[in-house]
Amino acid sequence: MTQITRGTTRRLGAGLLAGLLGAALAAGVTAPASATPDEGGGADALTFEAPTTREPSQTAAARAAAKGVGQARTPRIRWRDCRGFGGPRARCATVQVPLDYDRPRGATTPLAVLKWRARQPENRIGSLFVNPGGPGGPARGFATYAGRLISPAVDRRFDVIGIDPRGVGASRTAACRGTADTAPFSSFAYPVTDREVRRQLRADDALRSLCDQGATTIVDHATTADNARDMELVRRALGEGDLNYYGVSYGSYLGQTYAALFPGRIRALAVDAILDPIAWSTGPSSGPLRPFTWRLRSGQGAYRALTTAFAECDRVGRSRCDLAPSSATKWRELLRAARDGEIVFPGEPGEPGGRLRESDIVATTLSVMYDQSAFDGYFTELAELHATFVEGDGARRGSEAAARAAESWEEWEEVREEREERGPYTTPAVSAPASGVAASPLAAAARRYRVGVAFQAVGCSDTRNPRDPQAWVEAAEATGPSPWFGPLWTWASSPCAKQGIGDGSDAFRGGWYTRTSTPLLIVGNNYDPATSVRGARRANKVFTGSAFLFYDGYGHGNLGSSSCVTEAYRQYFIHRKPVRNGSTCQPDQRLFR
Repeated sequence: MTQITRGTTRRLGAGLLAGLLGAALAAGVTAPASATPDEGGGADALTFEAPTTREPSQTAAARAAAKGVGQARTPRIRWRDCRGFGGPRARCATVQVPLDYDRPRGATTPLAVLKWRARQPENRIGSLFVNPGGPGGPARGFATYAGRLISPAVDRRFDVIGIDPRGVGASRTAACRGTADTAPFSSFAYPVTDREVRRQLRADDALRSLCDQGATTIVDHATTADNARDMELVRRALGEGDLNYYGVSYGSYLGQTYAALFPGRIRALAVDAILDPIAWSTGPSSGPLRPFTWRLRSGQGAYRALTTAFAECDRVGRSRCDLAPSSATKWRELLRAARDGEIVFPGEPGEPGGRLRESDIVATTLSVMYDQSAFDGYFTELAELHATFVEGDGARRGSEAAARAAESWEEWEEVREEREERGPYTTPAVSAPASGVAASPLAAAARRYRVGVAFQAVGCSDTRNPRDPQAWVEAAEATGPSPWFGPLWTWASSPCAKQGIGDGSDAFRGGWYTRTSTPLLIVGNNYDPATSVRGARRANKVFTGSAFLFYDGYGHGNLGSSSCVTEAYRQYFIHRKPVRNGSTCQPDQRLFR
């Protein structure tokens, strides 16, 4: 996503799926006060099932994928102070795990682990592993506040464990380096014109070339299955009898993979903002093979979220939503103006101005929709842009109006950046190229680059994808039911064409149908812009006896948006009581207040 700052345009790499927001993790959002210790809150409409333990079952493929873990040595954990990180409740460690589980007693790779100690250690139940998403999201920082967002009771009674996954954060970096005569990243969120498509395909070729020239060792051993195996080893190292886990967005896929590989080792496992495990890993067994980011149908979810929000804006009117009336029409007019090059911001003295592209608006809008509380303010920013650049105010008031609009947009971008730094992760085209890359996106001669590939190393290795790059062009054109967002999501995986990035031999791609020792808790949002609720419904079918909780609201993931959901988490993690399958929760606040 291109980010607009006053007078300049800062480039971001396209197709990186690395900066998903999250309603619960937006700046300033905390767990609802109503979800107090053992009084509960917001759960009048929920019915909870009694705790159950049952005989687990799994597929032969899953048993084979888990085999190497049993042969690996249990690692040692030596906790130490976290220097400048986390606060007094934080303890850190570096854990050595097998680099390749096909050789469980061979070479090792380091994992950075953080423990956020229970607020009331005398009432401690155990350890709760958390993952904020990605691929490419570090979990250590998330662990320092995830407990209180899930439920204050969880914060009091669990040590929360965050593992920076392979190739991410303080664990060994997944990166590629070498020389290329084309920059291995693009300057736009996703390609719109034929020229931009050609540039994107050249950038993908350059990135794959860098990985052929020099990839860090972890690039070939960074699948989700590897991370699930790592989590099992750390559980053993902690001396925990069974696993407690919360994962959101891509973290839901990690949780589902663990459940498939180790179905008898689960005390409580909740997944939120669910990735359809079959769509992610292989897609349907018949029909043409499409890119995995197309198969997830995230674009349809984003389109539905935005268009229903427009309808709600028009319903409540201008007094509560500044973009009303005719909000959808204003949105389309704003995109048309951007496409025609009419949204131009003046620069500071001595600096060039900046231009807002159609793809910039689409990508930023997607990013904002991860946070239910953000629609209100963002629609005001869209109204200001429309008034300035579409209604003619910009022409009448000249650069002063454009400067005010640029300042307004810049302020919103700063809020969005702060949210992205905190996670959860999984949105396309929102992460900057890794440090060390050349500054110019139009290199005239060969330059040296070093590019982080945490998303690609996992995404390309985990999934089946077409080899022909034209498949992405065709798939992006086949997203008619989800204009704008369909192409954005589709192009996020385009580096996976040809030979892709990373060796997928360690991946687990099913079978998925599993019975776990404890029923999984599966939470899906009705208007999720990244992980359609159909993913939650699929997981509910795949994991026999799981409990599906339907959240009838907006945003990506559900932490802090509904006291009803918070109570469901409390009952599940503290008492191991899942909600009755098919239960529904409502948001605590309206979309436009």
